Amino acid sequence: MELTRKDREDWRLLRIYAWYRLLLSLLLVGLFALQSLLPMLGNSSPPLFLATGLGYLVTTVSAIIFLARPRRQVAPFSLILLLVDVLVLTLMTHASGGLNTQLSMLFLVTIAAG
Repeated sequence: MELTRKDREDWRLLRIYAWYRLLLSLLLVGLFALQSLLPMLGNSSPPLFLATGLGYLVTTVSAIIFLARPRRQVAPFSLILLLVDVLVLTLMTHASGGLNTQLSMLFLVTIAAG
């Protein structure tokens, strides 16, 4: 199964996005752990924020492992990653008090990646 140049480029971009997601998930969980410094993260529902953050970290690591070997079709994998991001950001924004938080700005990156 030989990939075309466009397929290889698409997979490379998807892997870069997956590494961004890993960095983001680590930062969000890490900042939540420093709750005394940034009480705005997860202040409405700390258990929801923590569970969502840890789930995001696990799914991101799984995605990086899965994306290590390119396949023919990029679209299904990228769609799944983007849908997970929207769901996670929605839950984290809700757990942090709604759209008034700065977390809602992270939707811009997800939309741009889409």
